[in-house]
Amino acid sequence: MICPKCGSREPDGSKFCSKCGAKLFTEEVTAEVAEADETVEAVAAEEMSAGDMADEAVAAEEDDEIKVEETLGAEQAIAGAQAVTESAPTMTAGTASAGANAAAGAAGATAAKAGLSLPVVFGLIGGGIFLVAAVITLVIVFAFNGNDSEAIQLSDYTKVDFDGTDGEGKARAYLDMKELSIRFAKDMGIDTSLIRDVEKNPEDADYGAIFKEGIENFGQLMDIYSAISGIKLELDKDSGLKNGDTIHVSYKINEKRIEKVKTKVLGDTKTVTVSGLNEVKAVDPFEHVNVEVDGVSPKAYVFCDCDSTEDYMLYVNFTAEPTDNLKLGDTVKIKVGGYDEKEFLDRFGLKFSRTEMDYKLEKVDAYLTENTALEQGAIDKMKTATEEYVNQYFEDSNRKKEISGSDIKYVGYYFLTNKNTDQWSGYNKVYMVYSASVSSKEKPKGFKTSTVYFPVEYDDIKKLADGSYDIETSYRRILGSTDLKYGFWQMVDGYSSIDTMYDELVTADEADYQGAGYDGLAG
Repeated sequence: MICPKCGSREPDGSKFCSKCGAKLFTEEVTAEVAEADETVEAVAAEEMSAGDMADEAVAAEEDDEIKVEETLGAEQAIAGAQAVTESAPTMTAGTASAGANAAAGAAGATAAKAGLSLPVVFGLIGGGIFLVAAVITLVIVFAFNGNDSEAIQLSDYTKVDFDGTDGEGKARAYLDMKELSIRFAKDMGIDTSLIRDVEKNPEDADYGAIFKEGIENFGQLMDIYSAISGIKLELDKDSGLKNGDTIHVSYKINEKRIEKVKTKVLGDTKTVTVSGLNEVKAVDPFEHVNVEVDGVSPKAYVFCDCDSTEDYMLYVNFTAEPTDNLKLGDTVKIKVGGYDEKEFLDRFGLKFSRTEMDYKLEKVDAYLTENTALEQGAIDKMKTATEEYVNQYFEDSNRKKEISGSDIKYVGYYFLTNKNTDQWSGYNKVYMVYSASVSSKEKPKGFKTSTVYFPVEYDDIKKLADGSYDIETSYRRILGSTDLKYGFWQMVDGYSSIDTMYDELVTADEADYQGAGYDGLAG
């Protein structure tokens, strides 16, 4: 054997180093390690599974095994452990852990005899990481005295966590590894009362003594590992949960492994009531969405603007269908997108009360495209302008000496709407008509007093979103020409016949426009 203090090699069975006098491990300790070696081989022959994590760890190491020379053997494990024990008075938690790793590595060398890689021996145990290599990690959880072999219920050591939102919750069941390990170790008669000091004051704990205790009980610790890895938990339902639901945890127990821990284990079904799931809050994503309308019907278009300051609104967007070539009265479908419903539930505890809405274009500037009677507001605006034009016509200095007009009055109007609205102008036109009695001032060659109709054209009339009308009234003129001559060559403007006026203003455009007469010109 090797002296842990000076490194000299001593005959097997020596109790003290012949060079430095350091105390060596006894034959009993050597036998304990040999027994641990046998336990490792036995455990390796069983299914070394602690859930999927252990399976993956074992599988990964099969491709890259770390073989250890047999000559290291149990003697170096004992030497490493004794080195930790001898230096315990001056060790910190960090150096104790380092020494533990070195000693445990040597102990693991004996496992190589069975063809095992170190990660298999120093494996993982499900639910949490259970490092057999760092035996100190195992030992730290054992703080008990005496022996209590009464049967235990696994349900007493089972925890169930809930996560998510009400209605979409998830459950995870697992064993309390620390408390269950302590109970198993207690029933096996392991006395590690030193460990309580670690929990209270880890910096002053006797890590050397603790590690020695772990080495001496290495075989039993492996039995505990094997027993716990042989317990499987199953939930009858683990998703789509809501607060108040009842779920059940059942157990599959490997009785062969449990026998090694000297404890009778009962796996009665555990019933758990779901609680603690976040309440789902329904919110309306359109509450702070403004639908902006621009352009003029029937060429209007829309876009969406959101003024919400909520964080979750940063992860959504809004789309409209259709977005352009819209006319007054059209309905646009606004949809919320760019988000994942499940993610919103998990992250924000939210769901949207609706994901789309209809928006009707009611407040938008619009060219008049429907051939119906005009509103009085539009009629009055054009009547005022037309009457002014007719009066100005007779006040013009070029004709004032030749003709005169009297009894000027409103007659009616023709309203024409374009049959094709897929254009940018020429949507409509209105001919507002006034009449007057026109007399010649020329003697004796003048014409007889006659009734003349004076139409004035207005086009692309718009009704604005506020209800008012946009009608261009500047630079207008009286249309048509009569056969009433004055001066040297001039003719009175307008029409002497309503029928002729209708033919030229309405009938002539019927290929492109739908036209009709209103008020005194109807029919």
